[in-house]
Amino acid sequence: VGEVLRRLGSRPAHVVHSSLRLDEATPGGVTHVYAVEPDQARSFDLGPEQHGLPPSTPADLTGGTALDNAHHIQRMLEGERGPRTDAALLNAALTIQAADARVPLADALARARESIASGRAFAVLKNLRAASHA
Repeated sequence: VGEVLRRLGSRPAHVVHSSLRLDEATPGGVTHVYAVEPDQARSFDLGPEQHGLPPSTPADLTGGTALDNAHHIQRMLEGERGPRTDAALLNAALTIQAADARVPLADALARARESIASGRAFAVLKNLRAASHA
C-alpha cells in the first residue's frame, strides 16, 4: 500500500501494521511503518521502548458496538487514560509525524497529549457532531 501511494505521488503518509496483527500502531508490540514523503519512501520499525507508553495487549484494545466505541472515544477525549488512549495517542503522533517528518516522535506524542488536555480534540468532536446533525 505504501509503495502504491508513493508511485501515485501521494502527500506524506504513514502506512502502519503492528506485530499484534492490527492495522494500526499499538503500544503492545513492534509497529512497522512505511513512510511516504515527497522525495522518498522509507520503512522503519517502532518498538515499544521508543515511545515510552506502557505495553498493551490486543484484548486491551478490543472495541464493541458502534455506541460502545463512541463512548470510548468521548471518554478518551475527555482525558480518560488507559491502553485505548495510549494507542490513540501513538496513532495521532504518527499522523503528526507524517505531516512533518522533522517532528520527533516524543514531540508528536506531547502535541497529541496537549490536544486532549487542552480540550481542543474534544471541541473538534463536538463540532463534527454539530455539523453532522445540521
